[in-house]
Amino acid sequence: ADQRIGSFKEKTVIPCPRIGVNATWACSWSCCHCFYVRNPNLHKQIHRPFSELKYEIDLGKSRGFDHVVLIGYGEPMLYPEVAELIAYCTSIGMASSIITNGMAPIGQYAALFDLGLDHLHISTHGIGDAMEAITGSKTADARQCELKGWLLENGYPYRVNVTLKRLNYNLLSEIAKREIDFGCRHFVFLGMLPHYEWAGHVQEVAMPYAELRPEIEKAVRPGFENKMIA
Repeated sequence: ADQRIGSFKEKTVIPCPRIGVNATWACSWSCCHCFYVRNPNLHKQIHRPFSELKYEIDLGKSRGFDHVVLIGYGEPMLYPEVAELIAYCTSIGMASSIITNGMAPIGQYAALFDLGLDHLHISTHGIGDAMEAITGSKTADARQCELKGWLLENGYPYRVNVTLKRLNYNLLSEIAKREIDFGCRHFVFLGMLPHYEWAGHVQEVAMPYAELRPEIEKAVRPGFENKMIA
């Protein structure tokens, strides 16, 4: 065991080059697994000042980061100055991406790509009825398919994240297959992380990892065959 630890310590540690920025509490979904589902600020029009976000980005750049990810707390596309943020990142030589639910009009995404946005990271937690049950949105699945079709047609890259839970664990293979057809570059499986106000509620949503593993293995196999990173 000591030898293994020593060997690990000798390996070169490559730091993550990305900085995550939370911009707004506004959100158009009500995901059952959301970190902040019990936080009273969620869905409110509470937006962080642009000056604060600019300061965080500048600080990240000074520390060697080269990529800014807009990650929440809610839906970054609802931040009123999202275009200004992307333009600022581009102006100082930092790449940018957005974790998004894909519900914004396609024209808004197109405008951000024109400003230098590198890629989208689309939260796809299900398909069909499961997507509606998870997100609380009747149009979530259709809107995402429309966006992904547009991305494929125009050659824009995107990644996908799926938070694993009771409502979608047996749909992972079907989700992965559809993402391959849409040209997804990177598929991220996220475990259920019981942050913040989740004490006593985890089992309402989460699945035991022993039951998740075979479903994950089935889902990633075609991804590897199609050279998609998972």
